Amino acid sequence: MPEKNNIVSRECKFVIHCGKPKYGNNKDLHLVKEIIKYEDGTSERKLTPIYDFKRSYWITKKGFRNHEEKKESEKIDRLQKYKSTQSDLVNNIANSLGEPWFNGNLRKISASPYLYGSDIKSEAIIKKIYMDKYKDVVTKNTLAVFDIETNMLDGSNDIIMASITEENNSYTVIDKKIFTEFNKRNNLSNKPEDIIKKLKCLYVKYMEIYEKEKTKQNAKEWEIELVDTELGVAINCFKKAHKWQPDFVSIWNMDFDIPKVVSVLEKNKIDPKLVFSDPSVSKEYQFFKYVQGKQQKVSSSGVTGGISPANQWHTIYCPSSFYVIDSMCVYRRLRKQKAEEQSYSLDSIADKELGFGKLDFPEADGYEKGAWHMFMQENYLYEYTLYNLFDCKLILMLDSKTKDIENNFMIAAGYSHFSDFPSNPKIVVDVYHYYCLEHGEVIGTTSSDLKTEIDNKTLSPKGWITMLPACIYTEDGYKIIQDKETLTTNIYTDVADLDVSAAYPHGGIACNVSKRTTVKTIIEIEGVEEEYVRLQSINLSGGSTNAVEFCTNLLGAPELHNTLLKFKELHC
Repeated sequence: MPEKNNIVSRECKFVIHCGKPKYGNNKDLHLVKEIIKYEDGTSERKLTPIYDFKRSYWITKKGFRNHEEKKESEKIDRLQKYKSTQSDLVNNIANSLGEPWFNGNLRKISASPYLYGSDIKSEAIIKKIYMDKYKDVVTKNTLAVFDIETNMLDGSNDIIMASITEENNSYTVIDKKIFTEFNKRNNLSNKPEDIIKKLKCLYVKYMEIYEKEKTKQNAKEWEIELVDTELGVAINCFKKAHKWQPDFVSIWNMDFDIPKVVSVLEKNKIDPKLVFSDPSVSKEYQFFKYVQGKQQKVSSSGVTGGISPANQWHTIYCPSSFYVIDSMCVYRRLRKQKAEEQSYSLDSIADKELGFGKLDFPEADGYEKGAWHMFMQENYLYEYTLYNLFDCKLILMLDSKTKDIENNFMIAAGYSHFSDFPSNPKIVVDVYHYYCLEHGEVIGTTSSDLKTEIDNKTLSPKGWITMLPACIYTEDGYKIIQDKETLTTNIYTDVADLDVSAAYPHGGIACNVSKRTTVKTIIEIEGVEEEYVRLQSINLSGGSTNAVEFCTNLLGAPELHNTLLKFKELHC
């Protein structure tokens, strides 16, 4: 009989870099969320520590340091290979460059034209090693869903309940104070066992509606706990998550839930790292960092605009057996090529994908948003608790339909760090890194400032506006109002609107644009105004929209009416 320790394969779900602790142990730590399969058909999910992992970087050999500008890549035989832990990377690079006095971060030292291969994250390197060794080993991701509700009645916005669910488990924790007043007002028992019994009876009533959707659970499998404080609510769901150890904990619009949980912890003088870090991780390596996604963007032309919540990407860094992720943002990101939905509310997206939305309570018809929550908390608190639980179940059912987190997200991310998922350029760089290595080269690095002297002489990125040529634009639209026959409108036919966003780096790839393929850079064309240079620069890559305009403005060809006059002069 084969023994359980005969391993068939190891799959890496994700990697967490914990670094070196400030005190005590001086080892650099990475944690790998592994799926280990054995010969006897069993498998296990576990966090595997990797101490002092050495990643590579390359420095130009002294005999080839004859350039000041950075290169996109360099031949590997011109480079000296070095190894370093991620924690010591900057110091070791500085020493390799002969700058032991350097004081700065990786982005700053990457300004050196002689540094290569240091941009790719150590987490991505480790995951790539797993993927290369155990090819085509992919298992379905396990998913838990978390959701909170806050007090809308007293204006405190305190957390009053939270639920976490997975395929075979459901757990709800409630601050029992919220039920005390409600039960007194409605002559109901405040005994915990009676509250739980009533909730489970309602569960049967409402879950039967969705039986066809295979919720797979009944009231007996729903664990309900009443606690004394909102702190207990904030903590206990994550205790369950640590016990279940799913691959992902999903939240719909996590920028509401996570900051609120963190606020409660900090208010009670509890370090969030103690709640979010896996209990098996030594405290010296525990940490927590929440990075809110960008809420504004600045275009290349200098225009500032807001980023919708669905297009933001929030990241939690902590050593845990699960990765916290925003299902709303994943849903949008995997459909980036499509037009934006009018609403990315859970109710709207679920209705589109599943044919039904959140639990519906006819008694609350006419109420919306905050007013709806206030009405339900004041009048239908037990049903409101079911609402909280079902929001979690709804996300599970949605992902079961779309396979977004179950499969698609991991395929799209590849071996790149999940924090880089919304950035096409960063994912391309990770792929290009290994492409270069396979072809005997090493990719260059990026820095906080890559401008060179020539960049100040080329055309400014500001003011690049592409629109329909004035010659095919009609000032007046159709006259379609029956009572006002002479009134023109803004309604037109035979028109098209194209707005390209996030085209980089695909535009560069399609046009084969790089330093290596660039022979000359046009700064100006003598005798041609800058606006025409700008216009034709767009048309050269996007396809010329008006050949006549190109010839007249750039090549000095006569305009059409002058050509006609000349023709008449010669032949008539």
